[in-house]
Amino acid sequence: MQSQMEGAEAEYNDLCERLNPPYDWSNPDFKECDNHRCIHCWRNYVSDELKLLWAGMSGKQRLILAANFDDIASSEHWD
Repeated sequence: MQSQMEGAEAEYNDLCERLNPPYDWSNPDFKECDNHRCIHCWRNYVSDELKLLWAGMSGKQRLILAANFDDIASSEHWD
């Protein structure tokens, strides 16, 4: 059992290192984005449907999605 836990933790640490998710990926404050749009904010790319599901997703799923949305937000080009 301990070995499985260590393996899962190692996988999680590897994902964090490779994907570099935003600091608030685990428990984001989606309501903060309701009143304004932050520039280069990954939360702008999360649909309302996905926001409803966020808390029920695994940490791995949230980490991967947040890191991908953060990559998209970081590539925004503004005039």
